Amino acid sequence: MAFSFSRNFGEHLTPDRLVREFILPWVIPELYRYAWVDLFCGEGNLVIPLIESVPENRRAEFVASRVWMYDIQEKMVSRTIQKIVSLGVPEKIASSKIKVKDTLERYPEELKQTGLPVFHVTNPPYLYLGYIRKNHESKGLYRYFITGNAGLQDLYQVSLNNDSSNGVERMIYIIPSNFLYASSGSNLIRKALLKRYSVKDAVILEKKVFSSTGFNVAILHFQRKQDPKDETQVFKVRKIGSGLMEREMVLRPSSSYRAGSYFDDFVSAHTGCNNLEVKFYLHSNDVYQNVGNHELMAIDANHYDSGKYADMRIQVSTALYTRIMANPIYVRTVDSGSIQRRAGLGLIRKDFHADAIVASKTYRTHPIQLFIDPPISADDSIFLARMFNLYLEHIREATDSEFMTTYKYSQSPYTRKYLGLNQVRSLISTIPLRTLSRQRRNEIMELIDAGRPEEAFILARTNHEVQSQKDP
Repeated sequence: MAFSFSRNFGEHLTPDRLVREFILPWVIPELYRYAWVDLFCGEGNLVIPLIESVPENRRAEFVASRVWMYDIQEKMVSRTIQKIVSLGVPEKIASSKIKVKDTLERYPEELKQTGLPVFHVTNPPYLYLGYIRKNHESKGLYRYFITGNAGLQDLYQVSLNNDSSNGVERMIYIIPSNFLYASSGSNLIRKALLKRYSVKDAVILEKKVFSSTGFNVAILHFQRKQDPKDETQVFKVRKIGSGLMEREMVLRPSSSYRAGSYFDDFVSAHTGCNNLEVKFYLHSNDVYQNVGNHELMAIDANHYDSGKYADMRIQVSTALYTRIMANPIYVRTVDSGSIQRRAGLGLIRKDFHADAIVASKTYRTHPIQLFIDPPISADDSIFLARMFNLYLEHIREATDSEFMTTYKYSQSPYTRKYLGLNQVRSLISTIPLRTLSRQRRNEIMELIDAGRPEEAFILARTNHEVQSQKDP
């Protein structure tokens, strides 16, 4: 199969620095306890620093008895062999321990005969299933997602599942950080893996690491549990971007081990503040099937050029006109590069000088018009949008946006995130439209306008707690 699994490092971080700064401190104390394995070794950049840590006169024996490396590409295997030979290891030994093999398709049986517990250190292939299905050159990779891997969404998940199925004791994986943050795309592998493994250490690199992908990556150190069980996992994580942040991460089974569970806790504590039903998108078919005499200005969410969405005029029926005009809110699901234009709710008229957002294709990264039932007033719409953004920014600050999906690497001064539509619907349910008096609403809005969002949040929360005590 002529498909490359290799990943090259970008200019921000070299393989040598990556391993020496983050991985070696985790593994050096246990260098002689494990069989060191990389099933996707590339040029050997992850295991070779371990070999270099061994005294030169012991390297040949170390490689012969404790190193197993594989790659699907013969040229990568050849380069790795030559690198290890240059460290003083005889070529005969190096050639016997670094082999060409498709380890996603067939796990090496010889690893089960080593007599040593396996420690897999790897940067596996990343390629999500949606891309594989849509692109002719990668369709052959779909074979990895059948049988025991059905439901998984990325090649790196297949590798994790293979390791788990084969009883690997310890693993260090360099994988997309969305393993921790994504919802539907990662729920299955997290629930399966973290029932059997604990996260011992974690580093999240919120900066460009590989030239071949724009996604942020995490270095995760897993240890197999003695007995599989679902339990809350708490561990320290270092986040490295424009600076260094250390924080505690909590992964709960009730949240499918998804990072940022504070969001779920917040929604659970405040849900039911309104009974609004939220639907998304004004589809182009809705417009075509409801042609009438009312003209509206709209933007075409699927045509973006020269920094703006294409304008369009639509003629709609009275019923659709009334529905559109009663729903002036849209959701921006993806952070822009500007701190002032982050994910959240906005007013279509204010931001686009239009009345509607028409979507011929429902891409979730485009602006999306919301439709709310039962209808709310214009004042309620404005209040809803501002309160939503107040709550959203509070939760982002409290969790460092961990409940959102990392969008992709960019030059923006913060890590860009994606807000899921289910999260939008859940957070809207917490907005106290019915319980806040007009005076209290005005007080909250005045605090927001004065640049005092935390005081506004506390005032809104206080109102909710008082109301909760009154309700049976």
